[in-house]
Amino acid sequence: MRRVLALVAAAAVLLAANPAAAQAAPSVRPPAPRPQPVLRYEDLDPLVRPAVDRLRVALGEVARTDRELMPADGLGTLRAADDAVLDQRARARARVMAGLDELLAAGPRGRTAIRFLAAEWTGNDPVQRAEVRAAILAADHGDALALVDRLALTAPRDTQFLRWRADALDALGRPADALRTRQARFELAPGDEAGWEALLRAHEANGSLPRLREHLARLRLVYPASAAIREHEIEVLHRLGRRDEAARLAADTTGRMR
Repeated sequence: MRRVLALVAAAAVLLAANPAAAQAAPSVRPPAPRPQPVLRYEDLDPLVRPAVDRLRVALGEVARTDRELMPADGLGTLRAADDAVLDQRARARARVMAGLDELLAAGPRGRTAIRFLAAEWTGNDPVQRAEVRAAILAADHGDALALVDRLALTAPRDTQFLRWRADALDALGRPADALRTRQARFELAPGDEAGWEALLRAHEANGSLPRLREHLARLRLVYPASAAIREHEIEVLHRLGRRDEAARLAADTTGRMR
């Protein structure tokens, strides 16, 4: 420990003696998140408090039924439950989703209420997603990106997170990062038409359709039975004016599902 402290002190002395080096030295700390005020129930607009009250009850009901479904040791598969418990959970979850939609439609006051619930119900997936959606609706793209990046730490392959991330990056003027994110999302869900259209538009705007075609050709070799990848490659070939290649690919039945 003394050796480590001595090394740190020596580095500090060197940087103090060389201001240019201090400026060039990269920071090892990630950027601090934007501080948010601690919200209390009393801080919420009275117009949204009834919706918050209903949501808290519904969230508690979902949590209670989840506990009933969990095995006693917290491991393994869910315990068998009677239809009444499953019905209670489904109804409570529906109330949660409806309540969050109500708050999302309430504008800034609803966003504040969702932030309050997200702090109170940490780890609750619908509430966390609603917090991202509220930031998007408010055109607060920086906050949306920070929220999505935090959530993606535990779900890096979530295609909705990737879509939100790409949209935020585009809005923040980072098209190259957005394009890479859309590419990653497409590889996880090549059959999603909205994701494909967004990726295609991004490559057209970037002037990189030939690169997209090469990527699709490689994916087709890895997933020869994927009709979506083949159809997308044919579409790109047509847009590039390479109609003969598109026709040959359309006629090629190698590797197709029968």
